[in-house]
Amino acid sequence: METSNETGLTAVRILHRLLAEVRPDGAEPLPPGGLADWGLTSLALTRLWAGVRREFGIDLPPARLAAATLDELTATVATGTAGTAPRPATAVGADGREPFPVTDLQQAYLVAKGSDLGGEAVGCHLYREFAVPDLDPDRLRRAWQDLIDQHGMLRAVVDDDGIQHIRPRAEGWKLPM
Repeated sequence: METSNETGLTAVRILHRLLAEVRPDGAEPLPPGGLADWGLTSLALTRLWAGVRREFGIDLPPARLAAATLDELTATVATGTAGTAPRPATAVGADGREPFPVTDLQQAYLVAKGSDLGGEAVGCHLYREFAVPDLDPDRLRRAWQDLIDQHGMLRAVVDDDGIQHIRPRAEGWKLPM
C-alpha cells in the first residue's frame, strides 16, 4: 500500500510529465510564475487540462489552471482538492431546456477565445458572402427563423461557468443583406 508521501511523489511525476508534453521546445525547465507565463498556448493549456482530468480525475477551470503556479498545481493534484469534480456526461433534458456542461471541444474553443493566456484572444469562426440573384430576403429570413426554432443548439448560450442553456426562442436578431 502506498503512503501519502509516495502518492504525492507519483502525482508530481505525472504532473511533470504532462507539463513536459505541452511545453514549447527549448523552454526553460521550470520557470517562475503562473502557467500562463510559461508560454503555453491555448491548445497546450487545453491538452494540460485534459491530461489533469484523465490522470487525476480533477476538473480545474482553465482560467484557474492558467493562473496556477507549479507549486499550487502540484499541491492541488497531490491532494486531489481541485474544488470541482469532473463534469459528468449529461444528456439534455426531454424538454431541451435543462442546463448542461460544454463538451471538451467546446471548452477548448472557450480557452482559445479567452484572454487568460495573454496575447490575442482568437475565436473559431467562418465568414462567407454569397451573391444570389433574385434573392427573396423575407423568405430567407423566415426559413432561417424556422431552422432556429427547430434546432435548440442554434439558440444555446454558454455562461461564464461553462454551463449551456437553450433559450426558448431567439431574441431579436437581424439578417443583414
